Amino acid sequence: MGALSGLRYIARGLLFAAIGLGIGIGIAIAVAVTQVTGRELEEPAVAIGYVFALIGWLLGIGVWGTWAKE
Repeated sequence: MGALSGLRYIARGLLFAAIGLGIGIGIAIAVAVTQVTGRELEEPAVAIGYVFALIGWLLGIGVWGTWAKE
């Protein structure tokens, strides 16, 4: 595997992470976290978005494919 073909997984991981971040922030806004925690929406939305971005990153770089093979 060459260096450029290895970058394919990183690019896909970044794409999935961006999609996961958007989904996480969307869920935080839809649930209206401000009513639950009493804080402004920025901090909880970023935290929930980060969790979904991490999941997206892991799926994008191929963790799911590795787990499915085992």
